[in-house]
Amino acid sequence: ALRRRLGSVLADDLAALIGELLESADLSGSGPSAIARRLLLEPAFALLVAADADHPLVHRALGHREHTVALRAFAQIAHSESVPIDAIADEMFERCRHSSRLVDRWIRAQTGARRTDTIERVERFVNGPLYDRDDRPRVMAVWFPFATRNRSVFHHESGRGYRVFVDELGRLMPEHSGTAVRLVGDLLQFQRFDERRSALLRVELERLAALPDLPDFAGAILRQLLGNPAT
Repeated sequence: ALRRRLGSVLADDLAALIGELLESADLSGSGPSAIARRLLLEPAFALLVAADADHPLVHRALGHREHTVALRAFAQIAHSESVPIDAIADEMFERCRHSSRLVDRWIRAQTGARRTDTIERVERFVNGPLYDRDDRPRVMAVWFPFATRNRSVFHHESGRGYRVFVDELGRLMPEHSGTAVRLVGDLLQFQRFDERRSALLRVELERLAALPDLPDFAGAILRQLLGNPAT
């Protein structure tokens, strides 16, 4: 609501700023000025898209010659419930598929989206051809934005985000525990949350602790956290 209000009030200024940035010859460079300009685009787009996801400048940015600029615009449009993003995502993937790094950014834009269908997208990525548990950057691209940054979706009151995440942790922990540990912050702080979410998180932690292939160090941490005696 705050983003929409600010975007509406600042619409003209945001449009002028974004238009200037998109026309800048320096936007595609690797120097400090170019990096600063690209970083400025993202919060400006966040406000503009919240107020008007169909603004002409959004479409201009999505088609920008610089892939990272287009991905920054895509990351903001992906938050909007009013935009059917599948076709946009497909077009963006065709631009990015030549680069694993860009594909990772394309995935991050979707798993970090505040849309109600984000959990389904996460599941599709995990069960799709792009996912590889031996590829740490790819695993982080799927799970880090979702489980550590996208709290409005990850902590959905249904608990579905927790279940999907713990299902994957059960597969990651035996052989990729270092990667998994980077992702479990909110789970280990389950007592910080409201009573309903805390209870749902505890159920998932107990399920994780009971997995037969769980590394010893992880099992010990979970038992201590849950107040269970060592077995």
